[in-house]
Amino acid sequence: MCGISGIFDPNRPLTEGMKSACLRMTETMAYRGPDQHGMHAAGNVVLGHRRLSIIDISSGLQPMRSAVADHTLVFNGEIYNFVELRKELQDLGYPFATRSDTEVILAGYRHWGRSVVERLRGMFAFVLHDAEKNLVFGARDGIGKKPLYLRRDGSTLYFASDLNAMAASLPGRPRLSPEAMSLYFTLGYIPAPYCVYEGISKLQAGTAFQYGGAGADGAAWEEWTYWDPLPKETSVTDEECLERLRGLLDGAVERRLVSEVPLGAFLSGGIDSNLVVSTMARLGKEGIKTFTAGFGEKVKLTGVRDERELAAAAAAKYGARHHEITLSAEIGDLLPGLMPFLGEPLADASIIPTYLVCREARKSVTVSLTGDGGDEPFGGYSFRYLPHLAEQRLRGKIPAPVLGPVASALAALWPSGGGLPRYLRLKSIFRNLAVLPERAFFMDQAQLKGDEKVLGAALRPHSELASDLMAALYGKTRGADDLSRILYTDIRMYMCEDVLVKADRMSMANSLELRSPLLDQDLVSYAGTLPSRMKIRDGECKYMLSRLASERAAPGILGQPKTGFSFPLDRYFRDAWRTEFERRAFGAGSPLSDFLDPERVRDMWDGFLKGSNAHLQFLWSVHVFLVWYESFHLAIRPAPETALAGKA
Repeated sequence: MCGISGIFDPNRPLTEGMKSACLRMTETMAYRGPDQHGMHAAGNVVLGHRRLSIIDISSGLQPMRSAVADHTLVFNGEIYNFVELRKELQDLGYPFATRSDTEVILAGYRHWGRSVVERLRGMFAFVLHDAEKNLVFGARDGIGKKPLYLRRDGSTLYFASDLNAMAASLPGRPRLSPEAMSLYFTLGYIPAPYCVYEGISKLQAGTAFQYGGAGADGAAWEEWTYWDPLPKETSVTDEECLERLRGLLDGAVERRLVSEVPLGAFLSGGIDSNLVVSTMARLGKEGIKTFTAGFGEKVKLTGVRDERELAAAAAAKYGARHHEITLSAEIGDLLPGLMPFLGEPLADASIIPTYLVCREARKSVTVSLTGDGGDEPFGGYSFRYLPHLAEQRLRGKIPAPVLGPVASALAALWPSGGGLPRYLRLKSIFRNLAVLPERAFFMDQAQLKGDEKVLGAALRPHSELASDLMAALYGKTRGADDLSRILYTDIRMYMCEDVLVKADRMSMANSLELRSPLLDQDLVSYAGTLPSRMKIRDGECKYMLSRLASERAAPGILGQPKTGFSFPLDRYFRDAWRTEFERRAFGAGSPLSDFLDPERVRDMWDGFLKGSNAHLQFLWSVHVFLVWYESFHLAIRPAPETALAGKA
């Protein structure tokens, strides 16, 4: 893994200030690439790189120049099919001076042009400077594992792997984007292309861009989607599906075992990580180091499921060398220190245990495989997918002119579910049945449904933005079945913009590379072709993955509830973090009123302290934002006003 940065202007040559700015940008990302650093400055481009050495340690240095053309590349990630591509290009006559995947991208661009990105299988973000055509060409992997931030100032393009680096290129502290802040408080994360700061964007997953080259002003911008996991159902039997999954998983894991540094795996009590680790063992990987997390005795009393016993038993079956991490009540103290790595606020509470697992793993390995990716492509979230499918069946039986008004009236009259038996907690179901299915799925995910009236005046005009984004994704799958539509939406929103952001930022904070075989592009594509009965059957989620796990995983894994590396947020929030939250939210100088209605937030907080968890996730997002504001935003040190000045 690495960090990349650069500045390019097709209309003017470099200045000394631009070179200095790129150096500052690159230095802020030392944690993403602690092993080596490099810079290339020529003509009208400067490229910076920080390297975490994984493959071809001795010669895969960057920025890398092409051996046959005036092309220079900075690249973050791993190309898992680079050996096959290298052989194909060698047969076509292209010489190679290294064994690195970086050089394969350069040679591939020379031969295939921009379409090279369609041949790459892996996790990546790269920018290539083509001096012959006076342009830069960049892309981000189809799943969205590696980030790329962009900013244009006049005709000058800035890019970097993280927001720290982008901030280092700015002459002043950036302004917060009201659109992004509305998205954050609604969802708990900020989806691409939006960024917490105005004037900065994030390249979306599966997207490429070209800047410069042709155009009246020599600065044409083009952006396009080169890969999209839209569902395309085909006919297949159970046995055909199982056989195909066996081969795809074996290939995905095997490709991710290529490394010149120590390699391990995360292991929980769920089927996804067990499928990965059992396949590693099946492929002959010896001495696998596995890592899991749990809680100390005091925290166990909260009733949160601890998966360490299951994970340890599974590790023993696979012949792995297992490591356990015990989380304590002091984990909240870590939060301010995580903000520079996140760059943007992210209200996924599992960032804390994920960071700690990565920190522990990095003591023993440089690369770790994970089980990320089994849920969204294969239908794993029973608490979200099953109710939605049940609601859709009701919609099919009751005419919309009748269902809508009746459900709306019942939603208004029905009491909130906190004190009711579980089978009577129907308010959210009635609420969902009163609206279109895409809106219902949005409300199942959103921490603000739209009726809380908590957004401040600056954010209120953008209150429907999150719902609109999700509806647009849902609309792209028109004609597909109900499950396929929500899985696609989940892949492109929650998985890409929350789960994978958390994994990348917390692993990179520890200079650890994570690899996710279940998110292999070919495996995700295949999942999109499967009929929904291969994903959820008779109420059983991840049906075919579970079938495969029954062949490979340790006994006792199947049928276990899904938890992952989670922790009892409400307990910590009410006790250890109460004073800090109240100081930041309601104390003098709080920025809260710039974005939210403080009185409404206070009402939610008082209800929470009295025992209601109805607004827990939203209150947590407020807490994370306030910590981020104090620890990251106010800590930005603007570059001197003359930073970008200088002679060419």
